[in-house]
Amino acid sequence: MKKTVQIQFKEKHFINKLGNILSVVLFLVLIYYLVSASFYRLNFSENAIFIFLLLLAFVISGSLAYYRTYETATIDFINEGIIIQAKIGFIPIKYEDITFFKSYGIIDYDENTVEFLIETKNSNTYKIKSHPDIYESLISVFPDKNGKYLL
Repeated sequence: MKKTVQIQFKEKHFINKLGNILSVVLFLVLIYYLVSASFYRLNFSENAIFIFLLLLAFVISGSLAYYRTYETATIDFINEGIIIQAKIGFIPIKYEDITFFKSYGIIDYDENTVEFLIETKNSNTYKIKSHPDIYESLISVFPDKNGKYLL
């Protein structure tokens, strides 16, 4: 049974790394601003504008850090496990290599999708966003690797 899914690999993409670096830099700027006590010399409107811009930058950096980049792939169930075919090629995952899979409980009712995770013994993690029947198929194929899933 072949199904099309959206998959995100464990590696952080450039946009996620940029968001993390921006968050650290903004935190250091905030600490410097509070420690330097330079806000006593500035008037209230300049402080309010600075703090507002800093908070806005924190929101943007958080959005960048947690931005999820998915790519389209196909997942094929076989007797030995599953095969994921993505842009990087075929990724065979054997039954005995799967540590667990579990649902995040993130359900998109508009697209009728659910997000779940497959983790393997060699610490590879695959986030998959698909129709709920694929997750149900994983439960039926690998009942002892099941994480709990609630609608």
